[in-house]
Amino acid sequence: MAPDLSERRQQVVYRWDLDKTYLRTEFDTLRDLVRTAFEPASRKRAYPGAGTLLREIRATDPAAIFILSGSPEQMRSVLEAKLRLDGIRWDGFTLKPSLRNLVRGKFRFLRDQLSYKLTALLRSRTNVSPETEEILFGDDAEGDAFIYSLYADIAAGRVSQELLMKVAEAADVYPEDIPEIVRIAARVPRSDTVRRIFIHLERASSTAGFSDFGRRVCPFYNYFQPALVLLEDGALDAQAVLRVGADLVV
Repeated sequence: MAPDLSERRQQVVYRWDLDKTYLRTEFDTLRDLVRTAFEPASRKRAYPGAGTLLREIRATDPAAIFILSGSPEQMRSVLEAKLRLDGIRWDGFTLKPSLRNLVRGKFRFLRDQLSYKLTALLRSRTNVSPETEEILFGDDAEGDAFIYSLYADIAAGRVSQELLMKVAEAADVYPEDIPEIVRIAARVPRSDTVRRIFIHLERASSTAGFSDFGRRVCPFYNYFQPALVLLEDGALDAQAVLRVGADLVV
């Protein structure tokens, strides 16, 4: 059964990834990384409908909109400038401390999304009201469906400390970082709080590949699709969805 959020829109926290979810970003090669790092805000491009959907979500007066990106902290100013150009307002913006970890010799951290994103999600959850529900947006390029689902199951009390440690080890998380993940996870109030996990199919993956995650995970090709799901859930009204759709064809 779809969650009915029509009377609880102000109690919903939205969490958005940026690269390949909101922004058209290429970082598959070193040349891509360099170009992305030096690209000004005015040249960065959002996926059609993404900005409109985020603005419509903000108009519902949600509990919060948090941005969680795998981009390095050094890109904060240009990424924030891009979001402001798009008329996006947010309540929290977390970027990856890549340089700090490189200095410490943690080179795997550049590719490690699980420990970074999971730790950030868990820490943020400890700072919001236990009554809030969550809707998450990610993509199919960085394992977001798995990371978000793991986060949701931890919050719901379905992941034991032993299982969490095994998952972290299997994901090749640095051994010295695992105790911190377990410690923060233990502080998260237990509640089945994550209502939807939207995964942008940037790599044109098959939707069938996400069936094992259950109905909570909703893969999509364009932003009209999650807008329709949010309409069904009561999180958006019909006029908002039409404005998202119009952005795709204009």
